[in-house]
Amino acid sequence: MNLERIPTVHPTEDEFKDIINYISESRIRRLGNKYGMIKIVPPINFKPPLSLDFSKFKFKVRKQQLNQLNLINRARLFFIKQINNYLKVNQKDSNFFCKKKYFLIDINKEKKIKLFLYDIYISIIKYYNQNITWEMLLILVRDSYNNALLIPSIKNVEKNNKLWKILSKQFNNIPISTLKYYFNKYIKDYYSYIHLQYQQNLPSLHYNDEYPKSLLSDNEESEEQDEDDSDSEQGNAEECALCYEYDHIEDLITCNSCKKYFHIGCINEAKGEKHIETAIPPSNLQNWVCRHCIMGNGYYGFHMSNQDYSLANFLEVTNSKRSFDNDNETLTRLEKEFWQYVNNIDKSKIVKYGADIHNTVSGTISGFPTSNYIPPNQKDNLKEYMTYATHPANLVNLPNSKGSLLPLFKDTISGMTIPWVYVGSEFSTFCWHMEDQYTLSANYQHEGAPKVWYSIPDSSCTKFQDYLVSSTPDLFLRQPDLMHQLTSLVSPEVLTKNGITCYKAIQNPNEYIITFPKCYHAGFNSGYNLNEAVNFTSEFWLPYGMSAINDYKVSKKQCVFEMFDLLITILENYLQGKHADIFSESLVRSSYNFLLSTFNEINKDLSRINDTRNFLPSFIDRAGLRSRTKLLENSIKSRMRVIKKNDNDENEEAQLYCTHCKTICSFAFMVHRKKGSSTMKPRKKLSADNSKNWMDFVTYVYDKRPTTDFDILCLHDYLTLVVNEKTQMFSHNSDDELYILKDMSYIDNLLNNSGDKIDRL
Repeated sequence: MNLERIPTVHPTEDEFKDIINYISESRIRRLGNKYGMIKIVPPINFKPPLSLDFSKFKFKVRKQQLNQLNLINRARLFFIKQINNYLKVNQKDSNFFCKKKYFLIDINKEKKIKLFLYDIYISIIKYYNQNITWEMLLILVRDSYNNALLIPSIKNVEKNNKLWKILSKQFNNIPISTLKYYFNKYIKDYYSYIHLQYQQNLPSLHYNDEYPKSLLSDNEESEEQDEDDSDSEQGNAEECALCYEYDHIEDLITCNSCKKYFHIGCINEAKGEKHIETAIPPSNLQNWVCRHCIMGNGYYGFHMSNQDYSLANFLEVTNSKRSFDNDNETLTRLEKEFWQYVNNIDKSKIVKYGADIHNTVSGTISGFPTSNYIPPNQKDNLKEYMTYATHPANLVNLPNSKGSLLPLFKDTISGMTIPWVYVGSEFSTFCWHMEDQYTLSANYQHEGAPKVWYSIPDSSCTKFQDYLVSSTPDLFLRQPDLMHQLTSLVSPEVLTKNGITCYKAIQNPNEYIITFPKCYHAGFNSGYNLNEAVNFTSEFWLPYGMSAINDYKVSKKQCVFEMFDLLITILENYLQGKHADIFSESLVRSSYNFLLSTFNEINKDLSRINDTRNFLPSFIDRAGLRSRTKLLENSIKSRMRVIKKNDNDENEEAQLYCTHCKTICSFAFMVHRKKGSSTMKPRKKLSADNSKNWMDFVTYVYDKRPTTDFDILCLHDYLTLVVNEKTQMFSHNSDDELYILKDMSYIDNLLNNSGDKIDRL
């Protein structure tokens, strides 16, 4: 693929020992900003020995079906499955199903084209939702709390002659009569069903799916039957997906697609509340399919093996070789073959990838030398070995090396501050994604065949995201964080044709690939290789980390860092004169400005809430949260991320996430009982500092009705969702409560003192 290569840089030994500051130099940052990635070739004498204990190194593999990773292919396959699920329930003729992926249409004697049903459907949707962008769609999803696309009635579609003329031209001048034939036969009834759901102003999916199942799970094709195959983890057996109860088993029915259980009574109750489920004909219970599986949940995940592989097993099973003839002709051929497999909806190719391996036993955590494991063949070379074990470019050390902000966080997060190992085979792939919270990443190749990378720099991200949404808006409606799931590919050839800047890199052993903030990257392995990756930060990352907070709110992805704790720590250290050698003036000023701006917004929200109703806030101290982490972990699984300080530390810190936007509730949150909720028992008002009673209350509610009766909301979403925009009056319940998580007067003093000191600089 004829793409411009990313630049390769060659630091000196001294520069390499101060690697984060080297990467932060303006000349290197300019390259990183332009290309999204750079390749670093270490000094010639830097050759760390591979230090894995292969007798203990075990890992599970993910199975990747390449043609389903193509975003358009997957959307087309999803749509066929959704139509067939609809037909199972609503078609009198049970033998009438759409069994073809596409239809071959004669244009003339010499030309035939493939006509996909999804392409007709989505072209109609796009006609009525023209120029929709990534930002528009996600904001609509965030603010509307329901469907965001315009779905006109079937009459409007059928009578719109302009629409059909445009479609005919779009599909290589297929006659309008032909297009209408396939629309009427296969799509019309299903389209009417979709329109009805939107007319009812329903949410896309009205129950939380803790263990989602892909609609394509039943269609998995395998070149060989592996004993280690396992489906995605499912929820508890015989637990109703709507009420989460196990009783009244005789009233349960099973969805024919996802195999989840539902009480018929719960479905009827949902109908009464306008949450229309699929009708349940008494004579057709065996073919009944839930609304999730008809509307489509958009979920797609990799099948994981049950078997633990050793490296020798993996090489044998994948027919991989440790050697590779690294010539351009071979690599060009493999690259072409890889994208053919990805783009061809008819031909399945399944590959195995040992990805995201995060072992905890010494000798299996990292391929770099460490003081915890010394290979037998290195004991006579201990001095040089320990030099590598302590080197700043060792990925075990990099997150905490000089210039990094990660040591200022209280937590360690595997895969962010602890390296993950990757064992590749031919055509195993990593799909388009950005790093969590827009951090930088370093990927080092220990041995094996080249790894091919593609990058889309920050400057083209918006155009790339707009292209994705314009291609499959229905998928992003159901999965707004789709591009954080590492399951979707679009070929660089397609991207460049659509004006999206894309670059390429070839990584060989003993080379680093550094990704810069907000760089989309993807790629594949040309054969067996062993890589390792970790995230890190620097001063210039801070604005990106802050911008991720708002970006994640609209895509409803959880942050992994509590950024405001970082800002507070920086200012505290600054006032105490600590870390003066790493805190630049610009970092302190940025931290001050970010914290001040957010603090003022929070105070405005608190004032607005209390202007309407005088809430008496309860204060939850951090020690109280830590002491009850196990209780929280069991009771609010979907709203909290537990981050361990280290493997041996029993003290864990819990983050509370907003039910709606998934943001971390950093300063305060509201407990809001939904309107019409009646299943909660009356409860006492909680004393201001009694975190134990608050935890017990949360446990009761989440265990009984985890998503039905109340929400934990950040202040912004509480004001957005609970306040009537026209009257500016609250539709709150009298049981709504306000909780404060940080000492606001302390932060106010911190800002005042920091501001005074900054002004004197």
